[in-house]
Amino acid sequence: MNATKVYTLQSGVEVESEFITGNHLEIFSKQGTKNNKTKMLLALVKRIGDNKNIKLSDIEKMPINDVTDLMIQLRLDCYDPEIAFVLEWENQEKNKFKHEHKIELTEDFFEKQAPEKLITSYDDLEYEYDVQLPVSKAKVRLKVLTQGDLDKLGGTINLQDVHLNTLLEWRKPRIITIDTNTDGKEVERPNKCDLKKLIARDLSFLQKQVNLKEGKINTSYEFTHPIKELAFLPKQTVDIVNSLGFLFPSLT
Repeated sequence: MNATKVYTLQSGVEVESEFITGNHLEIFSKQGTKNNKTKMLLALVKRIGDNKNIKLSDIEKMPINDVTDLMIQLRLDCYDPEIAFVLEWENQEKNKFKHEHKIELTEDFFEKQAPEKLITSYDDLEYEYDVQLPVSKAKVRLKVLTQGDLDKLGGTINLQDVHLNTLLEWRKPRIITIDTNTDGKEVERPNKCDLKKLIARDLSFLQKQVNLKEGKINTSYEFTHPIKELAFLPKQTVDIVNSLGFLFPSLT
């Protein structure tokens, strides 16, 4: 039996996971699952709360912040702290510059904010919740984003970007309805135009309430070109956890 460790995730739920071994690397490489977090976690996770019979649906209902937190803790326990990125820059003359940048990862490297209410089981998690906006008095119903939601969307993004574009880009499936409190009608699955009608202070308040309810993990890192003469090149922001090779660097 492989060695395991119990991790307390951001929501407060305890998850027992195997450490990543050479056997895992070999299996994931053959199965082609190295970029499918859901399948990888299904193979690693042995217990969620009191549930020891882990199925795919159990991984899919994990909030994305908990999935991110588990990946960070596994990475810190199973690998050397150093992680490397090959970054490319291009100037106005279309000249390309490439540089390998290395980072030392620690627990303090990632900015975390726990939700205001901690739980011990996902059965206790309110997957849908309402927020009333202070200026317009509109009521917004939101859904906690899960790993299953991310799978359906078929992509990755830095979901904890503090800018308002987070809510605009991830209106589906996060924002379910908006009751504008003007005509008595709810807008289901609002689009960007619906959200842009909200007052800026309301949008800012909405983002803060999402962080209070769901917590926050900032996984982005901003790079400037390390060569002084090229520091004028645009900064690059990389989502470290969702980058290729974060959890399985030897397979990249």
